[in-house]
Amino acid sequence: MKLDDSWVDEGQVQQLFQSELDIKYAAYLDRNDDVISYRYRFVPIIYFDHVTGDELIYYIGFDIEYISGREWVEAVPPSEMRPEDKYLYAHNIALSHGIIFRGLKGEEMNSMESE
Repeated sequence: MKLDDSWVDEGQVQQLFQSELDIKYAAYLDRNDDVISYRYRFVPIIYFDHVTGDELIYYIGFDIEYISGREWVEAVPPSEMRPEDKYLYAHNIALSHGIIFRGLKGEEMNSMESE
């Protein structure tokens, strides 16, 4: 497993994921030869909800280190990336650090569905 779980108590890795799609995406990353490692819900993004004015914390789904670079990926299709505030903050912070932030690509979704 390429998951950097050094911060998780032994035996708790399977309880770590919040959705079936997150589990499938983690398995997809484990099979991907270009992936060196990934962290799950590890990067906190502080943002302000424009509707309530509240300061909230959003944790990036996957912080992935590839052979060729780094990405932050939320394991949902881009069309489902709502509410927009948290994703806009995440995108801007990622951009300021030279990191790509995105939702799932079509080929990733297709690969996960075929299993």
